[in-house]
Amino acid sequence: MKVLVPLRTGTGQNDREHFRARARRVKAERHAVAWLLALHRPPAGPVTVTMCRISPGQGLDAHDNLRGSLKASVDQVAEWLGRDDADSSIEWKYDQRRGKPGEWMVGITVEPRT
Repeated sequence: MKVLVPLRTGTGQNDREHFRARARRVKAERHAVAWLLALHRPPAGPVTVTMCRISPGQGLDAHDNLRGSLKASVDQVAEWLGRDDADSSIEWKYDQRRGKPGEWMVGITVEPRT
């Protein structure tokens, strides 16, 4: 299953924002992901989830900031799966690619693991 969420993510842990502004942003990001995932049935059993940040910029540090920028989306995917994001039955993979100018998206791919 593949989903593209039109979503502009921040820069991860380097974002400096007021706690209320952050809470609003996280809520909006999770809401956007939830709406698109609601169209699909979550798979049972072990899965591999690939999160891809698509942005017009040069990209983020893959170790820290990429994961941080996708945290709200990851949390929502885990909730949709009915599991905790630290559950060993979910293998998380992260990727990023450069989009066209003005193109911001989060790609979510969920595949059963054998």
